[in-house]
Amino acid sequence: MRHIGNPHKKFKSIHIAGTNGKGATASYISSILIEHGLKTGLYTSPHIIKFNERIRINKLNISDSYVMKFIDENYEFIKRLKPSFFEVTTAMAFKYFADNKIDVAVVETGMGGRLDSTNVLKSHIAVITQIGLDHKKYLGNTLREIAQEKIGIIKKNSLVVISDSNSSLKKFFRMRISHNKTYFLDNELEYNYDKIILYKNNTTYEYHSPLEGEFQIRNAACAILTCSLFAEKNKIILKKKAVEKGIRKVKSNSGYFGRLEKLKWRDKNFILDVSHNPQAIKATLESLKVKPDLTVFAMMKDKDFRTSVRYLTERTDNIIFTGLSYHRSVSPEKLFSVAKKIILNPDKQIRIISGLHDVKKYISNSEYSNILFIGSFFLVSEVIKTFKLSAKLITRNGKI
Repeated sequence: MRHIGNPHKKFKSIHIAGTNGKGATASYISSILIEHGLKTGLYTSPHIIKFNERIRINKLNISDSYVMKFIDENYEFIKRLKPSFFEVTTAMAFKYFADNKIDVAVVETGMGGRLDSTNVLKSHIAVITQIGLDHKKYLGNTLREIAQEKIGIIKKNSLVVISDSNSSLKKFFRMRISHNKTYFLDNELEYNYDKIILYKNNTTYEYHSPLEGEFQIRNAACAILTCSLFAEKNKIILKKKAVEKGIRKVKSNSGYFGRLEKLKWRDKNFILDVSHNPQAIKATLESLKVKPDLTVFAMMKDKDFRTSVRYLTERTDNIIFTGLSYHRSVSPEKLFSVAKKIILNPDKQIRIISGLHDVKKYISNSEYSNILFIGSFFLVSEVIKTFKLSAKLITRNGKI
């Protein structure tokens, strides 16, 4: 950061950490702020198709030319310093935001919070979304240990929004962040399937979102509360219609993609979902309005794939375990063996099809109509490429 002029000190920021929901919450916040006329940077990860998805200003991804220019100008320094891929990407994002004189950056942590590269920010508002047991090797084995890493993004004098709903963590949050002004989501508003009522300004916002799932209503509610606090802190009038428009246009404004995402392939209905830990997978399966005829599953070996497979076998009847062209992918044979030990119902069908090209052939010749792909960002990415699906929202500045 010093080498490139400390760009992270040149804009206001909203910093978001959590196990689940932080990408959607960041996207909702960004979209609402865009609809209020603010030049808004958005930094999320990972990407699904193209690297540029990670770094956006308003509706546009960072350009290839800026990415190449940044690397060219800093290549020798990067070789000497030997930073990680994510550290370079974070530096690039913050330099891009500063160069373009944004009004505010909405920044999602990569992993954890306390030691995350994004934590160089002196954020105006810190948001903590749902905490779950993920990245245990790095963050801890209990919810409290993981929460301790997440709240590491909270800075002196920053406002704090807690969206997490674990009752076991509320006392922990109150004890550990007592020096900050903290807002617990459930104390500040109420919501249902079509409205969000914010007590703070006694306003009812109509909820019409392209993102399915009850958990997305909670993410939107968190975004409204966060934007309300940001507006108050910066003497901006929060406009009801702009908030509702921001929720409604979250996909086109932020490029958000991959949660209960419905796409058509020939005569098949595909649902793509990037959920990659047990908590998220369970929430997605519970949110499905129609039980899938077939589920295709792949996951990374550093995730809790055993619990994920258990949730999958409890809620679906027909599963293909497949592999991905990525070194962190757990083998389909391993997933199959885990499932065999769990399944007691002989009517459930599970099989191994090693790669997505063979999965494509199988599906082409099948009579299945509703097919769910779930377990990893990498799975969704490879499905889009293998089946040549349309993903225009996330490839705005480049082709698949």
